[in-house]
Amino acid sequence: MKRNCWEFKRCGREPGGKYAKELGVCPATVETRLDGIHGGKKAGRACWVVAGTFCRGEVQGTFAKKLQNCQKCDFYRHVKKEEGVNLLESSVLLEMIGWERERLVLELQRALNEVQKLSGLLPICAWCKKIRDDNGYWKQIEEYISEHSDARFTHGACPECYERIKKEEE
Repeated sequence: MKRNCWEFKRCGREPGGKYAKELGVCPATVETRLDGIHGGKKAGRACWVVAGTFCRGEVQGTFAKKLQNCQKCDFYRHVKKEEGVNLLESSVLLEMIGWERERLVLELQRALNEVQKLSGLLPICAWCKKIRDDNGYWKQIEEYISEHSDARFTHGACPECYERIKKEEE
């Protein structure tokens, strides 16, 4: 069998590897749907299409985000040279691992993470509408929500308040 990325790069992120406990097991070392591709084990010779691999000291994202880095990688170039015309196109590899489904799952996970940020009971003052945070401090609702989500606020007046303020000014 030809060398896999974790053997070539000596990253130690294969199951039982030197850094697997510290950095986590690399997804390429356990991706069974690409087992045997380009003569490798699991996705060891097609790691560039697997999200979450660890390259250049950081976790790589989805295929679309990591492709440029991967094309510069010495291992990718090594496989490309070894395989020559037999190198499978990335689109074929992505189809084999159900990339569209995985992309949708990632999107759903991100959305779920956002929803979970503001789940549960929020202690809110019935009069001033400040929210008590986990440290016991009372914060304006806008400040609290901005700190716990990507939401940003603009201010205006609803029709009822607008009419009330207009009457008060007259």
